[in-house]
Amino acid sequence: MPIHPGPAAMRVSARTDPAANPPRRCPHPGVDKPPGLVVHPAPGHYSGTLVNGLLHHCPDLGGIGAELRPGIVHRLDKDTSGALVVAKTSAALENLAAQFKNRTVRKDYLALVHGGMAAASGTIRLPIGRHPVDRKRMSTRSRRSREAETAWHVVRHWASCSLIELNLKTGRTHQIRVHCAAVGRPIVATPSTAGARRRMILLRLRPCSAL
Repeated sequence: MPIHPGPAAMRVSARTDPAANPPRRCPHPGVDKPPGLVVHPAPGHYSGTLVNGLLHHCPDLGGIGAELRPGIVHRLDKDTSGALVVAKTSAALENLAAQFKNRTVRKDYLALVHGGMAAASGTIRLPIGRHPVDRKRMSTRSRRSREAETAWHVVRHWASCSLIELNLKTGRTHQIRVHCAAVGRPIVATPSTAGARRRMILLRLRPCSAL
C-alpha cells in the first residue's frame, strides 16, 4: 500500500535548541501527538496519520524502517496524547529500538480513573492478550497472554475519581486501560464507560528519558 505525504495535526520539534539543530536535521525529532491522531496508516486510516504528516515534513523518511511505519519506533493509541520520538536515520532507528527492547526508556503517563485507589501507590502485574471472545479487544483473561507490569501512584484524589501517574515496565497494546479496568478503576471517558464519541483522559508525560 503506497503512503502519500499529507497534512496531519502535529507539531515537530528537536530535542536540542532549534536554532542550533533544526528539526529536519535532528536524527530523532520529537513529535507532540494530539489525541485523535492515528500514528501510522492501517485499514480505515490510509491518510491524515502522523506518518503522512512526517513524510510531508521529512520526505527522506520513507526509506527508514518498515514500509507502513517509516521512522516509527514506538506508538501511542489514537486517543492518547503525548510525545513520540521518530528516527530519521537507520542508525537512530536501531539505537532507539534497542533502548525500547532493553527497557531503558522510561514511559510515564497521567490518567484520570473512576473512583479511589486502594493505596497511595502500587504495581499491577497481570498478563495481557487478546480477549477470548472479542478479538479486537485486549484482556487480562486471554488464553494466550504476555507478561505486563504497570507501576502507579496517586497524584490527586477527588470524590468520584483519581489522577494517577503510571510507569509502564512493559509495552503491551492498551496496557494502561486494560490494567486499570482489571483492578476496577477504568479510565474516565473510555468508550466502554462513556460512549465512543468521548476521548479517554490519558496523557503521556516523559516518553524517552533514557535518550
